Amino acid sequence: MWSKPVLVENIHSKEKFYTFFIDTEGLGAYDEEINHDSKIFLIAILISSLFILNTFGNIDENAINSLSFIINLSKTIKLNQFSNESNPDELSAYFPSFLWLLRDFSLKLEDTFGNVITAKQYLENALQLQKGSSETIEEKNKIRKLITTYFKERDCFSMVRPIENEIDLQNLQSLDDTLIRKEFLDQAETLRNKVFKKVKPKIFNNKTLSGSMLIELLDNIIDAINKGAVPVIENSWKYMLHNESLKNMNICLLKFRNRINEFKDKHKDNPNFFKDLKKFKDEMIDATIQDFKRESISSDSPETKEYIDKLKTKIQQEFEKFNDDNSRLFENKLNDEIDKNFKKIYDVFETDKYIKNYNLLFKDLENLKELLETSIPDFKNKKEVINEKIINIIKKFIEVNLVKNKLNYEKEITILKNENSNQQNKLNLKNEEYEKLKLESSNVLEKLNTAYKELKLKEKTFEEKFGQLLTEKKKVNATADEKIDSMKIEMNSKIEKLKFDLCKAEADLKNKDDYLRMAKFSEDKMNALNSQKLEYLEREILSYKERIDSLKYDNAKLKSTVEEQYEKIDELKNQLNKKSLLEMENERLKKDNENILMKSRSSNLFGNSNNPLEVNEGLILCASGNSSNKMSSPTKIKNLDPNSDAYTLLELLKEVLNNQSSEQNNNLCGFAESVKNMVERISRENEEYIVLNKVSSLSK
Repeated sequence: MWSKPVLVENIHSKEKFYTFFIDTEGLGAYDEEINHDSKIFLIAILISSLFILNTFGNIDENAINSLSFIINLSKTIKLNQFSNESNPDELSAYFPSFLWLLRDFSLKLEDTFGNVITAKQYLENALQLQKGSSETIEEKNKIRKLITTYFKERDCFSMVRPIENEIDLQNLQSLDDTLIRKEFLDQAETLRNKVFKKVKPKIFNNKTLSGSMLIELLDNIIDAINKGAVPVIENSWKYMLHNESLKNMNICLLKFRNRINEFKDKHKDNPNFFKDLKKFKDEMIDATIQDFKRESISSDSPETKEYIDKLKTKIQQEFEKFNDDNSRLFENKLNDEIDKNFKKIYDVFETDKYIKNYNLLFKDLENLKELLETSIPDFKNKKEVINEKIINIIKKFIEVNLVKNKLNYEKEITILKNENSNQQNKLNLKNEEYEKLKLESSNVLEKLNTAYKELKLKEKTFEEKFGQLLTEKKKVNATADEKIDSMKIEMNSKIEKLKFDLCKAEADLKNKDDYLRMAKFSEDKMNALNSQKLEYLEREILSYKERIDSLKYDNAKLKSTVEEQYEKIDELKNQLNKKSLLEMENERLKKDNENILMKSRSSNLFGNSNNPLEVNEGLILCASGNSSNKMSSPTKIKNLDPNSDAYTLLELLKEVLNNQSSEQNNNLCGFAESVKNMVERISRENEEYIVLNKVSSLSK
């Protein structure tokens, strides 16, 4: 265990909680049995909420194979005592979060495409299933599947080598931080923060464990392992429930004793002590049971219910003991008070006060009894104790006064005997009177017997008449019953008819109501539809108005556009007229060109007729505007169509000039210049003609 518990505060708990950092020995020791790693691993994961696996280097097959013992982990722990092998998915609920710490990590965190990844993604990539179906691949994939199954929440963190020097590395803990790589120190601080954010209270069966619960869980697991048995989570849970319930019960009993003693101190002089105690008892039992349930691990478990019953029994025993103790206390107090007051009464016995008037004694005893009942709290057999004491006083009073009153009693007996003899004489006189009355009564009795016989005869006569009347009554009743039955049948038929008519009327009324309801519904529906249509028509009218306004605006715009188009059409018409004039002018120019061509062919441009191909170089010089150089080609005219007659004319002129003699160049110089100007003018007119054609096509 590292240092003291650390107080941690994070999002996993509403309150701060203490965290223990526990280190285990490394896995894979050569001098240990094969199941040693499984036992260490099992204990570590069952008692921890964050499990940190510390390895060196990157995650490769060797690193993953070092956890191969988890394949048999489900065989080393049971969920309950009836299962042979636990389901990994069910076991994962009891496993902690997993953080794989990679020490001296030197690889770049990149995927196969060179993209930067996190350490967590690096772990997930390493745990991906390998492709293939061989036994080796299946075994490797089985380890990966179990790691991802057991540890649903997992993460990874990498740290560089803290120092390069091997000697210093062995004494790392004694080195100053300035000698350690800054990157390692930063990573160590980041790891510390990550651990404090990830750690959370240990949860077992959805219950946050306290320190004592964790110790009980660990104790049960280690006890099972040391005995060579397989730890059973259900048994560990029951063991923890038993111990925590016992502890909780003792704590609740201690609180109960403190509260009941507080009640005793507060109500020690209360005459209604036990009456208030009964009410307090019900409240205290409920409060104690609620405290027990609130502090119990699982309030619905059979173990908890068992301890609740035990707690109730303990509370009842505590109350009985409390009642007995306080009853004895109040009884002693009552005896002290009785002795104190009875001494005063005993002192009065020596006088004749009570002898002359017994009522005074009973009155004083009643006052004393009332005083004792109101001043001393009620307890068991209180009234019996008071009555017994009072009886003892009366007995004492009788014993004290018995001798004094003996003579008086004898005198009173003599007087009573005399009174008795007088009463006997009176009784004899009464007996004589009784005999006389008895004789008179016998005479009266005989008269009564005679009258009784006469009444019997009259009664028999009345009975016969009554029988006749009864027979007549039966006949009348039979006739009346027949009439009543016939009237009942007639009334039933009328009632049935009335019921039928009533049902029919109700059906007609219901149909009319349904019709009226449907009519009203139709009317409401039509009104709603008309309202919707009216709203729709109003919206349509507004829309049409908007469209009319838009159309008016578009119409005005179109009118202006049409007017502009009319202006353009007039302009185009003018251009077309101009085009027609240009075409006519072009035709005229063509004819002029043909005439000029004919003239140039027929004139004396070739010198002597015997050599028509000799060209006069003077014409070329004149046409080029430079007398010092020969013109190798005609002067270029812009935008001249090679297929036009002007171009043909110019080529012909070039041929003529190249074959003309030098003597004739001066005569043709002026003619060549005029031809050049004519050709340029024709080119410009052709350009204008092409433009007009384009404008005309666009306007159409």
